[in-house]
Amino acid sequence: MRLTKKTLIALVALFTCHWESYCQKIQIDHVVTVVADLDQATSRYTQLGFTVKQGRLHANGLINAHVKFRNKTSLELMSVRGEPTDHIARDYQRLLQEGEGGVYLAVSGVRTEEMEQMLSGLKIAFETSKGRSWDYITFPQEPELAHFFFIAYHTTTVDASEITSHKNDSDRMAATYVEGSERVSYFLKGIGLQSAGRKKDELFGSAERFFTASGDIIVVPKNESAKRPRLKAVSFGSSDGKESVRITF
Repeated sequence: MRLTKKTLIALVALFTCHWESYCQKIQIDHVVTVVADLDQATSRYTQLGFTVKQGRLHANGLINAHVKFRNKTSLELMSVRGEPTDHIARDYQRLLQEGEGGVYLAVSGVRTEEMEQMLSGLKIAFETSKGRSWDYITFPQEPELAHFFFIAYHTTTVDASEITSHKNDSDRMAATYVEGSERVSYFLKGIGLQSAGRKKDELFGSAERFFTASGDIIVVPKNESAKRPRLKAVSFGSSDGKESVRITF
């Protein structure tokens, strides 16, 4: 049986209402961008007025750094050093070979089991990976959602104020611009995010804005030549609502 557009909208509304108490907590957690040279990328973000927290070289060949904010959002700079030794590092190497820029948007805010139930109700295929420090939910069978994942932390960490303070007065990741189709909109509405409708964006054309507890997700048309959807830009701002920096990929 084929579902009509009206039926899909009704299903989204049903699950949105059913999970409303949980979905109000859904938020942008962090954005991952791949860079060819981590040292150069760190220098660039420092020059833009950001405080960059150095990560570490992992055993699989991944090396990272972070730009963290007071509202618990963050930007992760990811690179590959040496030969990748597992499928995660090889995936990042492949993405880097396709070009630098934003590759993942992570959302958080509810328990893993709650997100699994929402996704099952929406008939969205997913895979759950449980770890010691956090759980992941990814979408390997949903090509249009390849640039999203869900993360649930098992412990809470608080970053020192000197890490989350930036010379350019940014204290939050105000918005992320992601490539997407109606499938992405269906997913975001299904997990409870409110849409402000579709408007014209000066850089990307038609765009649909969704609100989360920590920043906006703006869905823009996918580059037809791209092998997979990506993130196109990140906007940073201050508590007074002003945009301080926008980075396009």
